[in-house]
Amino acid sequence: MDSPAIARRHAHAFLLSASLKSTASDALHARIGDFLGFDTPPEATPPWQDFLHWCDATEARLTEHGEALFAVLYGTPLKPDRTLFEGARDALSRIAEERQAEWLALTQQEAGVAADNRPALNAIRYQKRRASEGYLLSELAAEGFLPGYGFPTGIVPLVTDSAMRPSRIEQQREDSHARSRDYPSRQLDIALFEYAPGTTLVLDGLVYTSAGITLNWHGPAKRRRGP
Repeated sequence: MDSPAIARRHAHAFLLSASLKSTASDALHARIGDFLGFDTPPEATPPWQDFLHWCDATEARLTEHGEALFAVLYGTPLKPDRTLFEGARDALSRIAEERQAEWLALTQQEAGVAADNRPALNAIRYQKRRASEGYLLSELAAEGFLPGYGFPTGIVPLVTDSAMRPSRIEQQREDSHARSRDYPSRQLDIALFEYAPGTTLVLDGLVYTSAGITLNWHGPAKRRRGP
Protein backbone atom coordinates (compact mmCIF):
# COMPACT_ATOMS: atom_id res chain seq x y z
CA MET A 1 0.00 0.00 0.00
CA ASP A 2 1.84 3.05 -1.30
CA SER A 3 -0.73 5.72 -0.38
CA PRO A 4 -0.05 7.44 2.96
CA ALA A 5 -3.64 8.72 3.04
CA ILE A 6 -5.16 5.24 2.75
CA ALA A 7 -2.69 3.81 5.26
CA ARG A 8 -3.53 6.62 7.68
CA ARG A 9 -7.25 5.84 7.43
CA HIS A 10 -6.57 2.20 8.29
CA ALA A 11 -4.48 3.33 11.26
CA HIS A 12 -7.32 5.62 12.36
CA ALA A 13 -9.71 2.65 12.19
CA PHE A 14 -7.42 0.62 14.45
CA LEU A 15 -7.00 3.48 16.95
CA LEU A 16 -10.71 4.26 17.08
CA SER A 17 -11.53 0.58 17.54
CA ALA A 18 -9.02 0.21 20.37
CA SER A 19 -10.31 3.36 22.07
CA LEU A 20 -13.96 2.30 21.86
CA LYS A 21 -13.14 -1.19 23.11
CA SER A 22 -11.52 0.34 26.18
CA THR A 23 -14.87 1.93 27.07
CA ALA A 24 -16.98 -1.07 25.94
CA SER A 25 -18.69 1.11 23.31
CA ASP A 26 -20.65 -0.43 20.43
CA ALA A 27 -19.07 1.19 17.36
CA LEU A 28 -21.14 -0.84 14.90
CA HIS A 29 -24.43 0.71 15.99
CA ALA A 30 -23.16 4.06 17.29
CA ARG A 31 -24.67 7.23 15.84
CA ILE A 32 -22.64 10.27 14.84
CA GLY A 33 -24.71 12.65 16.97
CA ASP A 34 -24.18 10.62 20.13
CA PHE A 35 -20.46 10.27 19.44
CA LEU A 36 -20.01 14.01 18.85
CA GLY A 37 -22.24 14.93 21.80
CA PHE A 38 -24.84 17.01 19.98
CA ASP A 39 -27.20 16.67 22.95
CA THR A 40 -24.61 16.00 25.64
CA PRO A 41 -25.04 18.14 28.79
CA PRO A 42 -22.24 20.69 29.30
CA GLU A 43 -20.92 18.86 32.36
CA ALA A 44 -20.56 15.54 30.48
CA THR A 45 -17.70 14.49 28.21
CA PRO A 46 -18.77 13.31 24.73
CA PRO A 47 -17.13 10.15 23.34
CA TRP A 48 -15.09 11.97 20.70
CA GLN A 49 -13.25 13.85 23.44
CA ASP A 50 -12.61 10.55 25.20
CA PHE A 51 -10.84 9.48 22.02
CA LEU A 52 -8.68 12.63 22.11
CA HIS A 53 -7.69 11.95 25.72
CA TRP A 54 -6.96 8.33 24.81
CA CYS A 55 -4.64 9.50 22.01
CA ASP A 56 -2.90 11.97 24.33
CA ALA A 57 -1.39 9.09 26.32
CA THR A 58 0.79 8.31 23.32
CA GLU A 59 3.60 6.43 25.02
CA ALA A 60 1.19 4.15 26.87
CA ARG A 61 -0.75 3.48 23.66
CA LEU A 62 2.42 2.68 21.72
CA THR A 63 3.49 0.26 24.43
CA GLU A 64 0.08 -1.37 24.42
CA HIS A 65 -0.70 -1.37 20.70
CA GLY A 66 2.60 -0.67 18.94
CA GLU A 67 3.08 -4.22 17.66
CA ALA A 68 -0.46 -4.42 16.27
CA LEU A 69 -0.11 -0.97 14.68
CA PHE A 70 3.15 -2.05 13.07
CA ALA A 71 1.28 -4.99 11.53
CA VAL A 72 -1.48 -2.71 10.25
CA LEU A 73 1.06 -0.35 8.67
CA TYR A 74 3.49 -2.98 7.40
CA GLY A 75 4.46 -2.24 3.80
CA THR A 76 3.15 1.34 3.93
CA PRO A 77 5.09 4.63 4.13
CA LEU A 78 3.84 5.22 7.70
CA LYS A 79 5.32 4.13 11.00
CA PRO A 80 3.58 3.70 14.36
CA ASP A 81 4.87 6.78 16.18
CA ARG A 82 3.67 9.91 17.97
CA THR A 83 2.77 11.72 14.73
CA LEU A 84 0.21 9.05 13.92
CA PHE A 85 -1.69 9.74 17.14
CA GLU A 86 -1.40 13.50 16.68
CA GLY A 87 -2.73 13.24 13.14
CA ALA A 88 -5.72 11.15 14.25
CA ARG A 89 -6.42 13.60 17.05
CA ASP A 90 -6.27 16.64 14.75
CA ALA A 91 -8.38 15.00 12.03
CA LEU A 92 -11.17 14.01 14.39
CA SER A 93 -11.09 17.42 16.10
CA ARG A 94 -11.60 19.11 12.73
CA ILE A 95 -14.54 16.84 11.87
CA ALA A 96 -16.14 17.40 15.29
CA GLU A 97 -15.75 21.17 15.01
CA GLU A 98 -17.38 21.32 11.59
CA ARG A 99 -20.21 18.92 12.42
CA GLN A 100 -20.95 20.76 15.67
CA ALA A 101 -21.02 24.08 13.82
CA GLU A 102 -23.56 22.59 11.41
CA TRP A 103 -25.66 21.27 14.31
CA LEU A 104 -25.54 24.64 16.08
CA ALA A 105 -26.61 26.43 12.91
CA LEU A 106 -29.59 24.10 12.48
CA THR A 107 -30.53 24.53 16.14
CA GLN A 108 -30.39 28.30 15.79
CA GLN A 109 -32.49 28.15 12.63
CA GLU A 110 -35.06 26.03 14.44
CA ALA A 111 -35.19 28.47 17.36
CA GLY A 112 -35.74 31.37 14.97
CA VAL A 113 -38.79 29.86 13.25
CA ALA A 114 -42.24 30.74 14.51
CA ALA A 115 -44.01 27.90 16.33
CA ASP A 116 -46.95 28.00 13.89
CA ASN A 117 -44.70 27.65 10.82
CA ARG A 118 -44.95 23.86 10.77
CA PRO A 119 -43.53 23.30 7.24
CA ALA A 120 -40.30 25.18 8.05
CA LEU A 121 -39.96 23.51 11.46
CA ASN A 122 -40.48 20.05 9.99
CA ALA A 123 -37.87 20.61 7.28
CA ILE A 124 -35.25 21.77 9.80
CA ARG A 125 -36.03 18.90 12.16
CA TYR A 126 -35.62 16.36 9.37
CA GLN A 127 -32.21 17.87 8.61
CA LYS A 128 -31.26 17.67 12.29
CA ARG A 129 -32.33 14.06 12.42
CA ARG A 130 -30.23 13.18 9.43
CA ALA A 131 -27.27 15.13 10.77
CA SER A 132 -27.36 13.25 14.07
CA GLU A 133 -28.62 9.75 13.34
CA GLY A 134 -26.17 8.63 10.65
CA TYR A 135 -24.07 5.62 11.58
CA LEU A 136 -20.76 6.69 13.10
CA LEU A 137 -18.55 4.45 10.96
CA SER A 138 -20.17 5.44 7.66
CA GLU A 139 -20.09 9.13 8.54
CA LEU A 140 -16.39 9.01 9.48
CA ALA A 141 -15.64 7.08 6.29
CA ALA A 142 -17.44 9.76 4.28
CA GLU A 143 -15.27 12.37 6.01
CA GLY A 144 -12.11 10.52 4.99
CA PHE A 145 -11.19 9.64 8.58
CA LEU A 146 -11.81 5.90 8.10
CA PRO A 147 -11.27 3.76 5.00
CA GLY A 148 -14.23 3.85 2.63
CA TYR A 149 -13.73 0.44 1.01
CA GLY A 150 -14.61 1.64 -2.46
CA PHE A 151 -17.33 4.09 -1.50
CA PRO A 152 -16.70 7.68 -2.65
CA THR A 153 -15.60 10.44 -0.30
CA GLY A 154 -15.83 14.18 -0.83
CA ILE A 155 -19.52 13.91 -1.67
CA VAL A 156 -21.94 16.84 -1.76
CA PRO A 157 -25.68 16.45 -1.05
CA LEU A 158 -28.55 18.27 -2.73
CA VAL A 159 -30.85 19.14 0.19
CA THR A 160 -34.38 18.39 -1.00
CA ASP A 161 -36.31 18.50 2.27
CA SER A 162 -39.96 19.32 1.95
CA ALA A 163 -42.26 19.26 4.95
CA MET A 164 -45.12 18.42 2.57
CA ARG A 165 -43.85 14.85 2.04
CA PRO A 166 -42.84 13.40 5.42
CA SER A 167 -43.98 9.88 4.49
CA ARG A 168 -41.52 9.77 1.62
CA ILE A 169 -38.71 10.89 3.93
CA GLU A 170 -39.60 8.24 6.50
CA GLN A 171 -39.27 5.55 3.82
CA GLN A 172 -35.66 6.46 3.02
CA ARG A 173 -33.03 3.96 4.14
CA GLU A 174 -30.81 5.53 6.80
CA ASP A 175 -27.80 3.41 5.80
CA SER A 176 -27.95 4.11 2.07
CA HIS A 177 -24.58 4.62 0.39
CA ALA A 178 -26.23 6.06 -2.73
CA ARG A 179 -27.14 9.21 -0.87
CA SER A 180 -25.54 11.51 1.67
CA ARG A 181 -27.85 11.65 4.73
CA ASP A 182 -30.61 10.38 2.41
CA TYR A 183 -30.16 13.30 0.01
CA PRO A 184 -29.19 12.85 -3.64
CA SER A 185 -25.43 13.32 -3.79
CA ARG A 186 -22.51 13.59 -6.18
CA GLN A 187 -18.77 13.92 -5.81
CA LEU A 188 -17.67 17.54 -5.51
CA ASP A 189 -16.45 18.08 -9.09
CA ILE A 190 -19.71 16.69 -10.54
CA ALA A 191 -21.93 18.40 -7.95
CA LEU A 192 -20.56 21.82 -8.87
CA PHE A 193 -22.03 21.29 -12.34
CA GLU A 194 -25.18 19.25 -11.68
CA TYR A 195 -26.31 21.13 -8.55
CA ALA A 196 -25.33 24.65 -9.64
CA PRO A 197 -27.84 27.35 -8.58
CA GLY A 198 -30.70 27.54 -11.07
CA THR A 199 -30.25 23.98 -12.31
CA THR A 200 -33.45 21.93 -12.60
CA LEU A 201 -33.38 18.24 -11.67
CA VAL A 202 -36.01 15.48 -11.74
CA LEU A 203 -35.77 13.09 -8.75
CA ASP A 204 -38.28 10.36 -7.93
CA GLY A 205 -40.80 11.95 -10.25
CA LEU A 206 -40.49 15.40 -8.63
CA VAL A 207 -38.88 18.50 -10.14
CA TYR A 208 -36.39 20.48 -8.04
CA THR A 209 -34.58 23.73 -8.79
CA SER A 210 -31.30 24.35 -6.98
CA ALA A 211 -31.65 27.59 -5.03
CA GLY A 212 -28.05 28.07 -3.93
CA ILE A 213 -25.00 26.68 -2.17
CA THR A 214 -24.40 26.38 1.58
CA LEU A 215 -20.84 26.55 2.84
CA ASN A 216 -20.69 24.32 5.93
CA TRP A 217 -23.87 26.12 7.11
CA HIS A 218 -21.51 28.87 8.28
CA GLY A 219 -19.09 31.24 6.57
CA PRO A 220 -16.30 31.24 5.78
CA ALA A 221 -16.05 27.77 4.33
CA LYS A 222 -13.41 25.46 5.75
CA ARG A 223 -11.57 22.57 4.25
CA ARG A 224 -13.65 19.54 5.25
CA ARG A 225 -11.13 16.74 4.85
CA GLY A 226 -7.53 16.03 5.37
CA PRO A 227 -5.45 13.92 3.00
